[in-house]
This record gives sequence, C-alpha cells and structure tokens, in this order.
Amino acid sequence: MTEISKELAVLSSLYEILYESRNDEAYFTETLRKEFENDYIRSTLMWTEEKTRNLFREPFRIKEIASLLKKSNKEYERLLQINREELFEALNDFDNADYIKDYFESNNNSFVLNITQSQAKLVEFAESVLRELTFESAEVWIADGKRLSDSVTSIDYDAIYLTKNDDSYLIEFKDYHNDLGCQIKFSNLSTVFKAYNAVADSIFIPLIDTPWQYIKAIADNINAHLESGLATDKEKRISALVRHIAGIRLVEGVTIPPQLYELIKKYNLHNVLKAPFDLLTPALCKKKYEPFWREIFNMLVESQEGIPSYLEDSVSKEAFENHKNLITERMNSLGYNGTYPDYYKKDRVMKPTMFRSYNMSYVVSCEKYAEHHIHCWSVWQDGVINTNIMAGVIFNKSDDAVTDIYSTMFDNNGKSAFSIISTLYCESMSAETYVENTKRITEAAVRKAELKKQEKTDYDFNNVLTRDKKLNIFALLIVFVLFSLGLSLIAPLLLIIMDGKSISEIFTFMKENPVFSYIGMGGGAFATVIFAWLEWRSTKK
Repeated sequence: MTEISKELAVLSSLYEILYESRNDEAYFTETLRKEFENDYIRSTLMWTEEKTRNLFREPFRIKEIASLLKKSNKEYERLLQINREELFEALNDFDNADYIKDYFESNNNSFVLNITQSQAKLVEFAESVLRELTFESAEVWIADGKRLSDSVTSIDYDAIYLTKNDDSYLIEFKDYHNDLGCQIKFSNLSTVFKAYNAVADSIFIPLIDTPWQYIKAIADNINAHLESGLATDKEKRISALVRHIAGIRLVEGVTIPPQLYELIKKYNLHNVLKAPFDLLTPALCKKKYEPFWREIFNMLVESQEGIPSYLEDSVSKEAFENHKNLITERMNSLGYNGTYPDYYKKDRVMKPTMFRSYNMSYVVSCEKYAEHHIHCWSVWQDGVINTNIMAGVIFNKSDDAVTDIYSTMFDNNGKSAFSIISTLYCESMSAETYVENTKRITEAAVRKAELKKQEKTDYDFNNVLTRDKKLNIFALLIVFVLFSLGLSLIAPLLLIIMDGKSISEIFTFMKENPVFSYIGMGGGAFATVIFAWLEWRSTKK
C-alpha cells in the first residue's frame, strides 16, 4: 500500500503556495515566513533530515528551496496517482464497481459523511446526477480516535486507502496536509446512481447572465447523464448537440452536430456564427435570434420528458404542494394570473420609467402592451426547498403576442428586462418567518418585473445577474464627447450666425479664448456624472 510522508505533503503544499513567486525574492521570503507560523508545517520540516532543516533556516536559499519543492510536488502527485490506481483496483470487489469509481472520480477531495448507528453515507448531487454510497454495518472513527454515530461530518482528504480484513473492509481517508483523517470499518458498499431532470434540477441557473448560458446549464446536466452512463434514448439522440453546447467539441474535436447545422442554415446564421459555432457569443442574445434559441431549448426540454426532478423525488408531496400554493396565493393577491411556476400580468406603462437591460439604461413610457412575468425555479438542496424567482417584462406592439419569462431574457433594444431574485430557503426557517419571507420576496420580484422603485427591504434580495451591474463606459464616453463638443461649439456657431465669421477666424477666436473649451469640457464632465448617476439608479430598480 502506497504511503505518503508528512514531509512530502507539506513540501507539496508549499510548492503550490510559493513556486509561482520564486522570481520575487522579497515576496517569496515573506510568504515562507508566514507559512512557518503554522505549527504543523514548522514542526514537520524541523523533524526531517538535516539537509532539509538547514534549507529552511534563514537566510533562505530560494533557488534550492524552489527546486526541492518542485521535485517534492512531482513525487507527491506520482504517489497520489499510484494510490488512486490501488483504490480503483480494490473497488472491483464490489457490485457496480464502475459507478463507485465514478463517484470517487467526480469528487474534489472532500466528502460530507452522514453517519447513523448502522450506516454511513456519502451523498453527492451535482449536474442532475445523484451519487450515493452507503457503507453497511459501518463503524466510523475520526483522526483523534473518537468513534462517531448519528452525526454529519465533513471529510477532507488527499488519498483514500481500502483494505480487506476477513469478512469486513476498512476505508481510510487521509489528510496529509493537516495530519487528519477518517476511518470506516464496514461489511459492504452499496450504491444508488440516478439521473434527474436536467431542466428542473440545474444548480447553475442562478448564475446565468444570458439565455444561451441557460441553455448551456441544461446541456451540462444532460452531458453528466451521458458521461455517467445514465442517459435515456432521447438524450442519446441529441448527444452530439448536447456535447457541442457544453463545449466538449473544443477538446475532443467533435464535428458540428447535424441538428445545429440545419438550424444555422434555416435561420441563415452563417454570417453571425463562424466555426466552431460558439453559441455563447453575445451576438445571439438579440431578440431576433430567439426563434433559433427556442428550437434548441425545445430539443433539450423534450429529451427530459418522463425524467423526475430531484425535488419531487426528495420532498414530501404535501410539503411541495403547500409551498406552491403559498406562492400562488401571494402572486394572485398581487394581480398576477397563472399557477406555479409561471405567473403573468398584462398592463400599461404610462409614465416615463428608466430601467436596465443588457448593461444599457433605457427609458420607456406610453407602452400600451406590457407583459410582466414571474417564473419560480425550485431545487432540493441541503435538506430544504430552495426557490429562485425570475422576474421579467416585455413590451409588445400588440396585445395578442405570445411571450413568457424566456422572452424577457433577450436584448430587445429597451423593450424587455430580466433579473433573478435571490433564493428563498423555505424549510430552513420557522413557519411564521417562511410566510413573511415569501411575502417579501414575491413583492420584491413583482417590483422588479414592473420596473418599480425598490423598497429598502428589497436590497436583501439583490439581482443575482452580473450583466446589469456595470456602468457602460462606452456610453459614458459618448456622453462626455457629445456634451463637451456641443457646449464648446455654442460660441463659434453664434459668431457664424450673427457676425458671419469665417472658419479660420473662429479657430483663432477659440485659440485666444480657451475659456469656451473649458466650459465645454466642464459641462461634458457634469453631464457624464449625471448620466452615470442615472445609470446607477437604474441598477437599483
């Protein structure tokens, strides 16, 4: 069984911290001094061989230390790879060995262990795939020798060791960097691997900035189904399209999927999309490309028909129904039609209103056909129902236009706006707090959808999107230039109109009287500040 020394682990850790700074002697020395304030690091390296001890005494010999760290890190990674191969070989003893290996392969050196008197479970839900390993007849010890039961504990590790002892197994998670770890003695290892709805269970949805990132979040989840061997026939039929959207073509050289190429021809997008046909390009976020987006979106949605959501499979039907009913009651009381998860309201916008859309500020007024949309997206995470609320508005030319929340996500030249309100953790609070919080969040979302001024309490539910939070520097520059030139040219224009001065005379006059240029630049700066303030105000709506 491959073992790794504490010294090697510490040197590898120092490599990650220090190696990039090896050409900056002062920074290297100061960082190394700070690391030696850690008792574990200092004691480990001071108990090693004399040559190494001397190397880490001041004055530090940076080149020699950097060389040692590089060699140590390389050896550390080599031993970790050997450990990984030994672990995977040992896992072949169990049923569904490939799934078990996939679980350990997908994690990033960290587990949350749920321990009961008879079992210990490792559960991971990511990218719409549930991976659950259960250690049967489990006895669990942590690093200080304490036995655990009926608890939840976090495990960080560098290497995993699995050995068989007669009729039982021992798995050990070792954290070499901190001299910690965990041991589990168990009789058998059982598995649950299941794919859930890629549209309903995307944990990435709160992070989207554009409609195409929403598409990619769904494609990433379907791709996880494919890579886990859990894909349905419908998902397999669009696997090339899914992998293309997920970006795998860039590393695997996958050819352009036929479905995508046919759509590019159908919508005549050859001048907009160039190989490798990256769908995340900002050019495709304009309203005119929504039909193209819709066809791809519908393909992904149709591939998920019949696949349950993790939320529906995890929470009691009664609890979820109560949650949906409460939101519906709140939305109906605010004048919105529809049922969970989609609500809408039609009205008019008469007074001038400023709002942000795709990092630009717009003013709308006298809009006869305004449609406000609220869309709820819920997931089961960390034992509670988490609900994000999407809010949007779109202005149409007629009252019979068919729109939904996705219509508001496109750049429509000031005719639509979209935002995501922060999460409602509905089962992590008391019943009274939950009802009150639901009321506050739905009201904040409605103010977003209706472009109304936010109330003070709404700032607890800030817009999750990043695209609406930056000032448009290019627009500010245009404002400055236009106002500066306009105010500077007032005097010359008056001279031309009233006294008939020639252009050369005007230039001479401006050169001899620079105060007009100063007035123009001052006015331009003032106008830019006012515009920036209005932009900032619009981000708060």
